[in-house]
Amino acid sequence: VNPWESMSPPTLLIKKPHLTVGLFFCLTLCFVLLYLHLVFRMKFYLFLFFLYFVPSLTAQVGIGTTNPVSKVHVSGDTTSPSKTGFAQNSLLRLSNTSYASVLDFGIHGTTFSWVQPRLNTNYSTNQPLFLNSNGGSVIIGNNSNTATLSVGGTITASGTIRSSQSGQLLNSVYLTEADLGISNTISNNSTTATDVVSYNYTPVSTNSRIWIKLSANYEIGGNTSSISDEVGSQISVGGSTIQEKRQFFSTGSSGNGNRSVNVFPISAVYDNTGSSTLNIKVSIKRTAGDDQTNVFSDLVFSIMEIAD
Repeated sequence: VNPWESMSPPTLLIKKPHLTVGLFFCLTLCFVLLYLHLVFRMKFYLFLFFLYFVPSLTAQVGIGTTNPVSKVHVSGDTTSPSKTGFAQNSLLRLSNTSYASVLDFGIHGTTFSWVQPRLNTNYSTNQPLFLNSNGGSVIIGNNSNTATLSVGGTITASGTIRSSQSGQLLNSVYLTEADLGISNTISNNSTTATDVVSYNYTPVSTNSRIWIKLSANYEIGGNTSSISDEVGSQISVGGSTIQEKRQFFSTGSSGNGNRSVNVFPISAVYDNTGSSTLNIKVSIKRTAGDDQTNVFSDLVFSIMEIAD
């Protein structure tokens, strides 16, 4: 179905503005060129004059209007760009030779104007719009061109604005116990690891560093038969451990006595080179002894992805 078939053909109107001095100048030049033609047979100059100069002084093209105010003036009523189907609803269309991809321009009453690249046969398939793809500046609302994008006003984004420059923050995740659905104490009294957090994270870049951190209140104790106890925490990504901390007690008496570094907080940096979703786990386990580890409050899990 050709959406243009339902539209009436455009009306081409030529507007001739009133000329006073310009008309006098034009007529004078005509006589001069006619004289040159008769005397010197200079037909080339006469041809150039009528082909280029005269139309530029006298003609304007109007489509849909009887009063064009510029060299080409297109007028009509449109709505917002259609999101489905393929019925034409723009004022101006540019297309490639196969007529598959189109760039439509329209005006929504007195509210706004729009530009939409899309697939000709399905308006739900939008296509990218490149501005100055070879370089240059895009300026909105001011006359400054000191930056690649210069905006004179407020920028509102429903998504995330990211920079790919090395060292720039690309994305961050901050989760509490409630966010993770943890309502009970997480306990371990075994050499088999118990997950405190298991979280799937999808990187926003294929070349980044992902910083993972977990902090929480915890306690170690419950048994006193062993002379010493050793418990540990670890961070793993995709099943591979990237960081491990161990805490050693010399007495095994409910967390008292001599101890080494704390189990929490624990943090690690993962060098990311892909876009696949990563399963990130923070777990606890007992390495030696017989005491139990309880993670019970103020748990905070965070991820920061930084451009590499």
